[in-house]
Amino acid sequence: MIMKRFICLFISCSMLLACNHQDHSEMHQDSTSHEETQALNLNNGMKWKADTATNQRITDLQNIADHFKTITAPTPSEYQVLGNDMNNMLQKLLQECKMTGPDHEALHQWLTPVMRLSNDLKNIKDSSTARKNVNDLDTQLKAYHTYFE
Repeated sequence: MIMKRFICLFISCSMLLACNHQDHSEMHQDSTSHEETQALNLNNGMKWKADTATNQRITDLQNIADHFKTITAPTPSEYQVLGNDMNNMLQKLLQECKMTGPDHEALHQWLTPVMRLSNDLKNIKDSSTARKNVNDLDTQLKAYHTYFE
């Protein structure tokens, strides 16, 4: 549990350093202390605004996940490859991130579980745990379009 929290903290810090956002200190406090308990909500009933690059990387993440679903009986090593592929695309997303303000903060709130689940897959050894992670990851990826445009 401590290692998981450390990984989440590390990922959150990495996200914050990678994005071109003005006020990282406030967001860092929010993302590390509330990442597991805060539910992402719409922006006063409206979807959050994401930039074109972010939307493209999310599509790329969804394509990676959809392609993985074509594997009929994935092995632990195939789950690990999925985790690596997802993490590589997430790093690309973070490097290209130009969003700012509340939309940016909402994106990071959505991203935190995606990054955690992808990272967990990189070291998976148990296929049943991996299947649950992939299902949770798929659910989170699909939720993107509920909250962002």
